Amino acid sequence: MRDQISSGRYPPGAVLPTEDSIGRLYGVGRMSVRRAVAVLRHEGLIVTGRGMQALVRSQPKRMFLGIAGSDMLVARMPTPPESRRLELTAGVPVLEITRDDGSVEVFPADRYGAHGAQSG
Repeated sequence: MRDQISSGRYPPGAVLPTEDSIGRLYGVGRMSVRRAVAVLRHEGLIVTGRGMQALVRSQPKRMFLGIAGSDMLVARMPTPPESRRLELTAGVPVLEITRDDGSVEVFPADRYGAHGAQSG
């Protein structure tokens, strides 16, 4: 399923087949299908909800953050309040930048990347 999403077979906004259909297609049981769907959800590729079929998630355009040589960058999983505030899909990490002045900024890693001075 991941390959089919990546290749565009299931473009953003497409509804994935039902769990029963996926199970028949791949010859696997319901638990295997549910685990696979959970992995895709945690990878940020699909969105699911109670009583709805899985939808392929649009992949946001990435923007870049500048970091200076003295800034510290950490990738980590968000806290529940950060997930809500940043409207993160399950499984999406955050980038936390601690600036030279001690201020801390948190960004969704699926929308941002970082570049800056390399330390030697």
